[in-house]
Amino acid sequence: MTLLPLKQKKRHMPGLYKWSSNAHFTDSDTFDGQDTEDAVWILQIAQDVLVGSNAAVVLAGGAKAESIFWQVAGHVDGGTSAHLEGIFLVKTHMAFKTGSSLNGKAFSQTAVTLDAVSINVVAEDDRRMLRGGVY
Repeated sequence: MTLLPLKQKKRHMPGLYKWSSNAHFTDSDTFDGQDTEDAVWILQIAQDVLVGSNAAVVLAGGAKAESIFWQVAGHVDGGTSAHLEGIFLVKTHMAFKTGSSLNGKAFSQTAVTLDAVSINVVAEDDRRMLRGGVY
């Protein structure tokens, strides 16, 4: 299943999303839990996730950061003052630029670069998570 890039689809309902190329957004994208407690998103990106400056992931309808899983085969570039939500499993590296923030966790095989950022670690049952990585 191939879905529209994040920049073209503004509201994401729970489910599995796959991209065969880069996924990027320059505005805000909403993850809507539709008022269900067990809403889960799995985002599989075959290349990179590129987040524009001031772009934001917004949670609605009971969506929780600990229920959004980003599986990225390339790298993640969080733009200046961007805000991200979820748990990131990144093959190469993840870079957070000045003023950006993450409500979640970041795991990378190489590095997570932080430049004057704010990271709020989600309250998650860590037994479900991979061991190791950056918290």
